[in-house]
Amino acid sequence: MATAPKNFWRGQLPTAETIVYTVPTNGQAIITDIVATNMDDTSALIAVSINDTPLLANIGIHPNGIFTIRISQVLEPNDTIKIQDNSATAYAHISGVEVA
Repeated sequence: MATAPKNFWRGQLPTAETIVYTVPTNGQAIITDIVATNMDDTSALIAVSINDTPLLANIGIHPNGIFTIRISQVLEPNDTIKIQDNSATAYAHISGVEVA
């Protein structure tokens, strides 16, 4: 099996739950890192789910703070990563590996 590093998603967190990545139908993926930063002067909340199962449920990020987690979460074909934020200005990077 071939593996390739992958940026699953990078950008400002949406205030509505949004699918940001779908695993290809002929492969798998592994989430290895999630990094989020809050550029606002109010607290941010980040929620990440795989399909409809919460992985991170409204994790708080202090004003001008950062959240990082190193994990090994396997995703199967057609699985999705969904993210959501409250109204604070926060950004996230979700990376890992695709397996074909």
